[in-house]
Amino acid sequence: MPRIPPTRPSTCTRLHEEELPVVLAVEPDQLSADPALLDAHELLVTPYRSEELAARIARARRRVNGVESGDVVRVGALELNLATYQVSIDGRPVDFAYMEYELLKFLGHDRGRQPMTTPTLTRGRSRYDGFRATIKAVGTGPRGSRALSFGEARQAMVELLAGEVSDVQAGAFLVAMRIKGETPEELAGLAQGLRDAAPALRPATGRPLVACAGAYDGTSEGPHLGLAAAVLAAAAGAGIVTHCGDALGPKFGVTPAEVLDALRGNARPSPEESVRMLERSGVAVVHAGEALPGWRRLAALRDQVGVRGPVHSAEKLVDWLGARRFVIGHSHAPYAERIWGALGLLGAERAVAVRGIEGTDVLRPGRPSAADAGGRLELPEQLGLQAGGEPAAPATAALTRAIAAGDEDGGAAHAAILSAGLRLAVAGLAGGAVEGMAMVRAAVADGRATATLDALAG
Repeated sequence: MPRIPPTRPSTCTRLHEEELPVVLAVEPDQLSADPALLDAHELLVTPYRSEELAARIARARRRVNGVESGDVVRVGALELNLATYQVSIDGRPVDFAYMEYELLKFLGHDRGRQPMTTPTLTRGRSRYDGFRATIKAVGTGPRGSRALSFGEARQAMVELLAGEVSDVQAGAFLVAMRIKGETPEELAGLAQGLRDAAPALRPATGRPLVACAGAYDGTSEGPHLGLAAAVLAAAAGAGIVTHCGDALGPKFGVTPAEVLDALRGNARPSPEESVRMLERSGVAVVHAGEALPGWRRLAALRDQVGVRGPVHSAEKLVDWLGARRFVIGHSHAPYAERIWGALGLLGAERAVAVRGIEGTDVLRPGRPSAADAGGRLELPEQLGLQAGGEPAAPATAALTRAIAAGDEDGGAAHAAILSAGLRLAVAGLAGGAVEGMAMVRAAVADGRATATLDALAG
């Protein structure tokens, strides 16, 4: 190894710029005389043994290129733990956003090696690829788990619907996501995976479409007024797409499809029949079990898991029949931001999250709560008013007819009219829910609401 003359101190600098490891062998009298020594990664003082030289070269390479031992990648003072997704500098933990971490992980690998990506994760001698890598990403625990990207979440849903993962893997993913909680980006990706599988049908109608859904597990404590609100809004000029599925846990409550069945309508229409329903009445009921391949198999797995998971939220965000405006029900306050955040990422023109009755898309009559990207909406309150009634489908069907005919003026009717007014505002036909309510009452008074209900039931 040649001695570097004192007159050329820039040699080490140039080697540093080329990201090459620098090991200098020096005479004892050079230790304090040559400033170029400060730029070397390792120093050897002559005479030296070959074993020491090999060790110094190895240390210099580590400092420049980094090394991986099991789950740990080190680059100088920087250390990345691939198992826990933790980063430290000089032993001190540092917080990084997900994309910052991924960039560090990419840059931290030796030149010429393939960086690790989500589909393939290596831990020691064990290799995680495919859906196992997805489970590992979200199921490593509070400190180790990370959010999926839009593309990762989308692919996960595609594989779940297609049955390309085992029941054990599907259950593990659903529970892990339940524990971690979904980000708006994850929710958007999962919803896009569902949208990819949905038929691309478009009705021949000039009505502004609003897709509406609440929790697919329905209502068990009172009537499901989602279909009533849809009929009232359609009678005033909007196109309403109400979607649901078969009875689903954890509540196994009454769904809009069951109410339509009690009205002698088609509770399980094909996608084409849903289009015809909308064209003749202004309301379409879309049944996910009939329209979405793989939904029923996945629903059965979700029932086995027994708790709500990411699909319970994502399925409400499908843009059935080309709708770009949404009214989505939820139970828990934190989900409002996730819902309209996800729909914003998916390109929605307008999205309103409703903290509705039993998680439905129907506003509570006493203290209604709804929000969009601009914040909480101002809605009229009638403190103490409740939407009472029997939850059974036949009783709800009779109540729906009474509301459409103007023969019901209690809490249930107010909830349905208020919710219909909000749909008209989201459709762009009213300046707000209060103006929409006036339009709905006019449609009830002149018989348009009953005519719409009759056309829907066929």
